[in-house]
Amino acid sequence: MIMDDIHKVMKGFAKSLGVRCNACHVGTEGDQKSWDFAADTKKEKLIARKMMKMVDAINKKYLGKMGESDFEQITCVTCHMGHLKPTVSVDSLMKK
Repeated sequence: MIMDDIHKVMKGFAKSLGVRCNACHVGTEGDQKSWDFAADTKKEKLIARKMMKMVDAINKKYLGKMGESDFEQITCVTCHMGHLKPTVSVDSLMKK
């Protein structure tokens, strides 16, 4: 994956949760040299990894077995809707 792709994915995560990079990554906004994106020192980053595994499992193990036309794939925004804490809406999974 090239850097532009990574930035696009990360911006999607940030927008879905209504946060900035420092929510999960170690660094100071405005100081590019201070960022340590590889560091796993923040618990929020470890939680995010678990959430990504959960989303993948839901999409593959459950929604995937129900037929592609019945449900949309879920993403972070499905539950978080731009907020750090999830705001779940069951109706958000149904296709229109």
